[in-house]
Amino acid sequence: MRPSGRALRLTGYLGEGDTRHLRPLYREIVRWAREAGLAGAPVRGS
Repeated sequence: MRPSGRALRLTGYLGEGDTRHLRPLYREIVRWAREAGLAGAPVRGS
């Protein structure tokens, strides 16, 4: 399913040691995205 209307993509490159309040930074970003109502927040490991 393709979203209707305008869409933007945000790409971030994080290291394994990037944290916020002792949690992996990617988890905090995904949590924020869900709370903000974003359509998706995929995470891909290397």
